[in-house]
Amino acid sequence: MAADTGKPQQTTIAESQLNQVTLSAEAIKKLGLTTTQATVSRQTGTRNYPAQASLAPEALAAYSTPMNGYVTFTPGKHLQVGSQVKAGQILLTINPVVTPETRLGLMTSLADAEGQLQAADKQLSAHLLTLGRTRQLWQQHVGSQRAVDDAQANVAMAETSLRTATQKRDLLKQAVEQGSAGTYHIKAANDGIISNIYFSAGQLLVAGAKLVDIVQPGRLLVTAYVPYAQAGQLNLNAEAWLAGSAGVSADYALKPVVSPQEADPLTGTRKLLYTLQSQGDIVPMQRLTVQIPQRGQAQTRLSVPCSSTIVDMNGNTWLYVQQDETHFARQLVFVTQSGKQGCSLADQRLVGKAVVTQGAQELFAVETGYTH
Repeated sequence: MAADTGKPQQTTIAESQLNQVTLSAEAIKKLGLTTTQATVSRQTGTRNYPAQASLAPEALAAYSTPMNGYVTFTPGKHLQVGSQVKAGQILLTINPVVTPETRLGLMTSLADAEGQLQAADKQLSAHLLTLGRTRQLWQQHVGSQRAVDDAQANVAMAETSLRTATQKRDLLKQAVEQGSAGTYHIKAANDGIISNIYFSAGQLLVAGAKLVDIVQPGRLLVTAYVPYAQAGQLNLNAEAWLAGSAGVSADYALKPVVSPQEADPLTGTRKLLYTLQSQGDIVPMQRLTVQIPQRGQAQTRLSVPCSSTIVDMNGNTWLYVQQDETHFARQLVFVTQSGKQGCSLADQRLVGKAVVTQGAQELFAVETGYTH
């Protein structure tokens, strides 16, 4: 009797081959897969802590009227909360109301403004001198980059104060000379966004009344909350980083701020302050996770780029190990620590093996059909 050739043949696959993917050279090229070797390196331990972003004090500039007068917006440029302004842009126009009594007050205010301008100019000169010295020490490998950054920040704040004092002096000088016949413009000292407006167009305001507040959203402070029992184990003078599910990025380096110790008695935590130059993706009041390095010597750890790790819907972490030119095996790993040096793995058997870095998510989608 002839054998039944219509019955489908069964193929047995080993369990170790279930997580393997075979791709053609053309498919690998289309996916843009790149690999790198898992290496052993010396890394400093880190810990993650909750944090929150807020505006830095120097990011807020408050504008007030230098004299009595009617305040109006620039024709055709009605400002509102949220409007973006550029440095030197005319914000408001003041039509002053100058009486003999107010003229005497303007002359007194002008004398004060001259003193403030001279003080701001001397302060800027002192900060520029400090910046030059710190740069010279840093170039001679004696100083630190942090000292240079602090000096640059002080120069930027001094320049803003000088521009504001100069504008106030010029307005008061013009008011004393021209009286009610002149029209005066309030200009923005820096780029920013209007956060508050305290008057209505055409309103009569007295000298010193608030006009607008302008904030620079890119200058942020990050406050991290660290338990007091762990504060002594951290290197509080080193840079920290923002941490996320994909590890940390050098684009989000946090520089420590020297400040008096401040604690929260309800939670038993110490507040640590860091500065962050945001590109708009981090906003005030946003809750964050900060990674702070620990004290002590660096330890030898197996690490891979964090871009090579994949987290599935169950919370498991995987990476793809290249078997040969066209075969890739998905392997379960345990990430013990993620930092700017990469993700540290508990499994030391991957030393020297090639893992997929760019295109790991695409490879996971090809194998399982799921994407992030």
